[in-house]
Amino acid sequence: MAKNHQPLYETLQKPFALRYFYPVFNQYLRYTKIPELLIRKNNTNLEFKWNANEPNFNMPIDLDVNGKEVRMYPTLDWQVMDNLKPNDDVKVLTNNFYVDVRFE
Repeated sequence: MAKNHQPLYETLQKPFALRYFYPVFNQYLRYTKIPELLIRKNNTNLEFKWNANEPNFNMPIDLDVNGKEVRMYPTLDWQVMDNLKPNDDVKVLTNNFYVDVRFE
């Protein structure tokens, strides 16, 4: 190993890891309820948010929108994704994520 080479775990700073990964790990390790993605339609767009126990839960998730894979970044607050419309064919790609999905 080169003298100045650092292993990967040393290059990840603790604040970075805690900020981005801790809420996701905490949800799955400390609570029995798995996160639920809520999606609702209104007249002009689709809104989405997580229903989870962890206060800072913010895991990204992939969708199939009209045959195209799209990544979205829900939080615990309702959000609007500008490129999603109520008449779009939206499927949540749950094969890579251990989550529940509810369309309202």
